[in-house]
Amino acid sequence: MTIPVVQKTGKRMIRLCKNLFFLIVPLLLIGCKNREQGGVKNQESKKTLNGIQKSFHSNGNVKTVANFVNDTLNGELTTYYDDGGLHRKQFYNKGIRLGSALELNRDSSLKRFDYFDSLGSLKYTRTYDSLNCAYVEQGNAIGEIFFSDDTCEVGDTLELYFYLAIPPDCDVSFEVTTKSNSGTVLDRRDKTSISIDRFDYLFIVPRVERFSVEGILKLQSRIDKKKVAHYAGHSVVVIN
Repeated sequence: MTIPVVQKTGKRMIRLCKNLFFLIVPLLLIGCKNREQGGVKNQESKKTLNGIQKSFHSNGNVKTVANFVNDTLNGELTTYYDDGGLHRKQFYNKGIRLGSALELNRDSSLKRFDYFDSLGSLKYTRTYDSLNCAYVEQGNAIGEIFFSDDTCEVGDTLELYFYLAIPPDCDVSFEVTTKSNSGTVLDRRDKTSISIDRFDYLFIVPRVERFSVEGILKLQSRIDKKKVAHYAGHSVVVIN
């Protein structure tokens, strides 16, 4: 009498094992599929970020738009308020903040302007009140000066690159003066209405042992014409 009972229990066990098999196999297949696609699309924590990436606010509006190369920010990073208005724009070079960054209030008025040098260091900051008038300035708006060659020979063409912070609310002018070691002016150039953040200066090396090159940047607020700021940057060149 006990044999039929054992056979019946065995059938139940077999049916139960079959049911478990058909339940588990699809889950394993799904898991394998996710792992295969993880580096491309589905698994956010495992994929390598390349190209334009976006994140979103809870209401569905875009929150951030950024460009990546091998998981590293490279290009413009833009953030938005939840109502769609622009919040901040910043450029990155291989993960390092570079150049101008602009931040706006919710009503699109200016809130903050920053300038970062090639090492990602903050060189200049300009913040604004409710009337877009700058009330705090910190740092030097002449961010960096690069030479094609720190030492050169007479007759060489020396190339200098001045990297400048250009706030969006300012009229900008820039003057470059070259002087000998004794203070004699060898060359002077100026430019107004600058709209890009680099000023290129080419100069034929004179017959002197050394000379200095100085740049003067003038920022004048368009809102309050009385607000004028001057920034200086200079370097010394030695003749071979």
